[in-house]
Amino acid sequence: MKIQKKQAGFTLIELITVVSMLALLTIFIAREMGQSSDDIKLNLVATVLVSGVPAAIIADKATNAGNCTPALTQAQLITRGVPTKTPWGEDWTASYKADDREITVTYSLKGVRKVSDAIDKLIALMDDSSVFIAKPEKSGNNIVAKYSC
Repeated sequence: MKIQKKQAGFTLIELITVVSMLALLTIFIAREMGQSSDDIKLNLVATVLVSGVPAAIIADKATNAGNCTPALTQAQLITRGVPTKTPWGEDWTASYKADDREITVTYSLKGVRKVSDAIDKLIALMDDSSVFIAKPEKSGNNIVAKYSC
C-alpha cells in the first residue's frame, strides 16, 4: 500500500489565481487614486482662483494707493503669492485691461483626464463665489476668470 505525502506547497493554478486577483485589485486602486488626485488638484485650482488671485489683486492695490497698475500681469500676481504653474505643471496667463479695470486669468487644465468634465466641475465648485465679474467660462482646455480691480 502506497502512502501519499501531504502537499508541501501551492499548485500553479492557485498561485496564478492569487496573482491575478492582486493585479486586478492594484489596477482598481491605482485608478481610484488617480481620480482622487485630479479631484484634489481641481480643488486647489478653485482655491487659487477664488482666494489666491483676489488676494494678490488686493495686495497690489494696497501697495499702489488703492489702484491697480497697468503692470498688473501674471508676474505681479506670482510675486504676490499665486503659484507659477497649474497643479498639472502647465502655464497660465493673466492680462489687465485698464479701460475696464478688468483682470482676466486664463488657467490651463491640460493634464486632466476629462478636461470638459473637469471644467464643468470646477465652475460648479466656484459657482457661489462673488469675486468674479461674471461666472468663469471654459475656453478650449482652459478656464477663464475675470476679476474687477
